[in-house]
Amino acid sequence: MNKETWLDVGFGEVVMTIHYHRGLSLKRTYTNGLSDHDDECTKVKDLEDVFSNKFRKAKRVTLFFNAPLWDSLYEWDQEKNEWILIANGRGFA
Repeated sequence: MNKETWLDVGFGEVVMTIHYHRGLSLKRTYTNGLSDHDDECTKVKDLEDVFSNKFRKAKRVTLFFNAPLWDSLYEWDQEKNEWILIANGRGFA
């Protein structure tokens, strides 16, 4: 995935989930490029910068683009330091 990709899919949302061991997780939702928290991430590369420490401690990190006409699920590859496309579909419209 291009690290310059914006966290904005129009009427949809982008959801990053950091899955920790023991079933704990941290979730951030971005709607219209804005976070549900105050982390100031607007692009994929910002997530990597802001959450890199948490990525290293995680069991799994996913990034779900849920858009009206398409959706995509990515998973963070710790060894390659990149997002890998896991699944994509037609969206919710």
